[in-house]
Amino acid sequence: MYDEDIHREHKFVYGGHDPGVCSRMFSAWTDFAVGEWHTARKRADECLELAERIQHPFSTSTAHFGAAATMYLLGQVVEAERTAQSGLELSASYGLKAWMPFLDLTANSSRAQMMGDEELDSVIRSIEEAFRRWTDSGAGVFNSWFQWELSKLEERGKRLDKARQHIEAARNWAEVSVEGWLLAEILRTCSRLEGKMGADADTVRKTLEASQSTAIGQGAYCFGLRSSIDLARNFLSHGEREIGRNCLKEFCDGLPDGFGTSDLKEAKALLEELS
Repeated sequence: MYDEDIHREHKFVYGGHDPGVCSRMFSAWTDFAVGEWHTARKRADECLELAERIQHPFSTSTAHFGAAATMYLLGQVVEAERTAQSGLELSASYGLKAWMPFLDLTANSSRAQMMGDEELDSVIRSIEEAFRRWTDSGAGVFNSWFQWELSKLEERGKRLDKARQHIEAARNWAEVSVEGWLLAEILRTCSRLEGKMGADADTVRKTLEASQSTAIGQGAYCFGLRSSIDLARNFLSHGEREIGRNCLKEFCDGLPDGFGTSDLKEAKALLEELS
């Protein structure tokens, strides 16, 4: 339906960015959520390619924001960091501040997965500063994503009280805003923190089950798979090997894609371990 020659001028109607870029960005996120991982990356690449062709700076900044986020969610952190950094440079050159805090978040979150703990505090400070700029701008979306990332990094730095504060803030925001799509992953992070902070096995398992059921209810196979992996490991750690295997296998059997992403490869390896 979209024709870049006919509809490119519609960017003045769609918040100042090209509707074709926007639709491909949201298509990539939706494809990721429902488990169409290969299609998600394809749509992200198409988003960038279209933006390059139409040569509209804000649309190109938007495309880098959306594509980098997709790559990060897919676990492709090298490409995510490179795309986010490119988006930052382009945005800075044109004075386009709108997406820069989130591009900073994606670049730093990706970088954190590729570096040692000695640089962790620097990354946390960068994301905290990006979050401050984001909220100061009046942005009312993605707040839970910033808090979720900060929680994971504080957890990695063994500052569990700070991690809990961030994940509780993320959960509260996700439950009352349009960011409920991230709730399953936030609950999964909650369960991990509960375990590290001494919660009993039943509490941890109930939170994981809530994460899995939330994902299934939303049709978010991506996060449901991650919850199922953690739930299977939870059963395994308590000697319930067969239950854990059945839990994970039942979920994997219903997936619409093959074993290709890092999450899917982890699931396959765990299934083989549990066989």
